[in-house]
Amino acid sequence: MVERPAVNRKVEGSIPSSGVWVDKNLQRFLYNPYLKYTDIHLYKLNIRKALNIYRHIFSYTFYKVIIMDPKNSQSEESYISNLREEINHSITNLLLNISPLEISPLIKYAITSDGKRLRPIISILSGQCAGADKKYLMNLALAFEMLHTATLVHDDIIDKDKLRRNIPSINEKWGYNSAILVGDALISLAIKLSASYGKDIIKVVADHGMQLCNGQYMDLSTDIDKMTEEQYLKKINGKSASLFRAVSKSGAMVASASNSVIEALSNFGESFGMAYQISDDLIDTIPNDNSISKDILDGRITLPLVYTYNKSTSEEKRKLKDIIISIRKDNTTSTAAELATEINTEMKNNDSIKYCKEKILNYVDAGKSALSPLQDNQYKKNLEDMINLLGDGQILPM
Repeated sequence: MVERPAVNRKVEGSIPSSGVWVDKNLQRFLYNPYLKYTDIHLYKLNIRKALNIYRHIFSYTFYKVIIMDPKNSQSEESYISNLREEINHSITNLLLNISPLEISPLIKYAITSDGKRLRPIISILSGQCAGADKKYLMNLALAFEMLHTATLVHDDIIDKDKLRRNIPSINEKWGYNSAILVGDALISLAIKLSASYGKDIIKVVADHGMQLCNGQYMDLSTDIDKMTEEQYLKKINGKSASLFRAVSKSGAMVASASNSVIEALSNFGESFGMAYQISDDLIDTIPNDNSISKDILDGRITLPLVYTYNKSTSEEKRKLKDIIISIRKDNTTSTAAELATEINTEMKNNDSIKYCKEKILNYVDAGKSALSPLQDNQYKKNLEDMINLLGDGQILPM
């Protein structure tokens, strides 16, 4: 057997370092994301000896093998975690720059609430996938996080929500007028941060804003009997997927990527966003705490509801429409809660959940296919892993 050059390869966990070689093909074979990891560095020995050591030490338990980049000895998980911390640090610095403004405490309250920073992470990974430097991409990533946060603030105003991520919403804490101004200020910050990248990026941001508003309007104004599945997909493409498409597209544009790479990453972002929003629908339909569906109480039309309506008889459709109209008029009564629970039960009892999961997996496959022409690197792998997690239901919308 020919000796292979030394590579920094790692299996994560808790026992001392030891010398063995692990082949790249073992990566999928030993992958189990739910187990704790070891801290063994594997090199020089052949596969058979490596497996024998695994069997002896771990009693046939499989642990995750991570093939490390010699220039960056971080696991994929730690890279994403560190990237999130860098984004949070940059947000802190941004807030210091606007601290003289009277409205800055409210902006800080809105932007520093607990969030995964999923959109700026995808923005940076898309740019890095196309060859851009992380530091150069940071302001772009922050711009989209400001824009996303603005939509959350405005959503809370529209829905009259008192809580956002288990803490009082801006409108609950400071009132609706102040909340409107906070949302506007966040949009202004987004424009300011993206302006340094040129007019083409500003156009991407503006186009997304228009699509988002149109999607939100469809969400609020379309009745269940007019909301076909085609209309529903158009709606979520605007209100949710358009932002993911924008973050991935602009990341590639800032990297001066070719048109084919820009299109590939744009399509990935759109597929990710579609799967993400349908996942959000499902999480609301089958909440872990047995609570009432918030989407139904807000009068929002989700894919499980569209599926349920389409599968109903004429009489059932009429009843379902009347319930939704009643809830939209007043969702604060006990009767509204009972009606929402009735709809939720019906959605759980038919095939709507299974149907939605199939839709999610279709978009996951489309997202991975969009990335397939791109050159293999750590950042492409990060994006693939993120959309795979979404397919497994492991990324919770926020």
